[in-house]
Amino acid sequence: MSAPLSNFPIDQVITPALGEVIAEVMRERARAIVQFGHDAAADDAKGLDAIGGMARAFMQIATERASGPPERRTLPGARVKAVQALALGLAFIDAIDREIAREGGAA
Repeated sequence: MSAPLSNFPIDQVITPALGEVIAEVMRERARAIVQFGHDAAADDAKGLDAIGGMARAFMQIATERASGPPERRTLPGARVKAVQALALGLAFIDAIDREIAREGGAA
């Protein structure tokens, strides 16, 4: 996958429904910080491998809940875990950017 373009016309592809999902992911990230203390300092103390692993694990749970025949799937639960996985992904990206800055590079 190539790097995102800074001039990409996101307003042409971000629908109102997708915009709401993005806002939901941001609310989940804020909830993790406020309710559970998963702020930048806590994330940095865990390390990149742990945060990335958590994002992967939550998405795996979401995938498992979304898989199989309709009578076995739990799509609402899958959606919750997917939102949490994306919020963890944001924390992961933020932690990577802080690590790059500490190493003297540019994100």
